[in-house]
Amino acid sequence: MKLSDVQLEALRRSAVEAALEAGKSIQAYAGKVKEIQHKDSGSTPASKVVSEADYRSQEIILQRLKPSIREF
Repeated sequence: MKLSDVQLEALRRSAVEAALEAGKSIQAYAGKVKEIQHKDSGSTPASKVVSEADYRSQEIILQRLKPSIREF
């Protein structure tokens, strides 16, 4: 499927908005993370750490991008 410039711009805007909203959510957790978990995947020790802030930001991004996934 080849996307037009208009479609690509719409996808870009959605991605930027999702990232900004997720970033604000992560900032709200600064200094407030109560529990840190570890995951098996990841190439460095830092990439194996996950918190509630990570899960919430992922949820925000997926929810914001879901309409474009259906559309494109």
